[in-house]
Amino acid sequence: MHCIISNKAVLQLTGEDRLTFLQGQITADVSTLNQGESGMGCLCSAKGKTWAILTIFAEDDRYLLVTDSGCLDNTLRELRKYAVFSKVDIQEVSESFHLLGLMSPTIPPTVSAALQQTAQTDTLPSAHWQTSQIIQNSDVTWMTSFTIPENRFLVLTAKNSPVSEAITALPQSPLSQWDAQHIQAGIPQLNAQQSEEYIPQMMNLQALNAISFTKGCYMGQEVVARTKYLGKNKRAGCILVSAESVTVAPGDTLELQLGENWRRIGKCLYCATDNQHTWVFAVLPNDLETDAVIRLQGIASSRFTLMPLPYALDDKKTAQ
Repeated sequence: MHCIISNKAVLQLTGEDRLTFLQGQITADVSTLNQGESGMGCLCSAKGKTWAILTIFAEDDRYLLVTDSGCLDNTLRELRKYAVFSKVDIQEVSESFHLLGLMSPTIPPTVSAALQQTAQTDTLPSAHWQTSQIIQNSDVTWMTSFTIPENRFLVLTAKNSPVSEAITALPQSPLSQWDAQHIQAGIPQLNAQQSEEYIPQMMNLQALNAISFTKGCYMGQEVVARTKYLGKNKRAGCILVSAESVTVAPGDTLELQLGENWRRIGKCLYCATDNQHTWVFAVLPNDLETDAVIRLQGIASSRFTLMPLPYALDDKKTAQ
């Protein structure tokens, strides 16, 4: 099974200053990425609010940046604002690539054959869910493996490549199935309305290796560092699930039951319904009890259960 991930955009950054420029703009330490490696990072405002969440792929002569489509305009505007002072070129190249989700315990034989043929190697990528590897070939194919909640693969490949054709020939699933699994893996995403609303730690991005606290200055660095070292962050990304299908939209308000009353506690970042269960990734207080009763604001019939995160926050162990 596969799905076409249509809610992302791809940017290309080239030029001799591409490393120093990107290093001074985003939260991740790009200098640690060797050719053929990738990682996550954030583009923040001077106030430390997140313009966009990025996945950065490092190649010999360029970086590819994947971000949420709703954050594309803000990302281009903010990067280009400072690019005029460096020898870099930033272009949107979404039309040149397919971003595909492969939902399978193993790589199907047809896809494996296409990968080995184009890469001319018997080595296929094997990575933890928050890392990535490149398969170098004329088409340039990236593949990341995810193990939470089950085995699956994210593939960034040139359109009309053998790999793209092999994957899209498989049965197709809705994007909501992929998003539901991404929520269960604790991976945030943003839309246009939520861009520049949250600092990175409110979305657990420190747990996804998307923030370096040692690399030096970048846009918003003082706020991000102060949040960590002064312990000022009181909010975190939370995973919620409803036993029934519920209509939820990004930005919807969630409420906590306190006796006979309800109190607003945060908002939904994104949501997806899969197998009649609705999954929500939301920014909520980080001290909620595991048995908290949560609903959509004003919707008496809606109920959500708080699920454990699959990673630890700030060195505190979280239930698996």
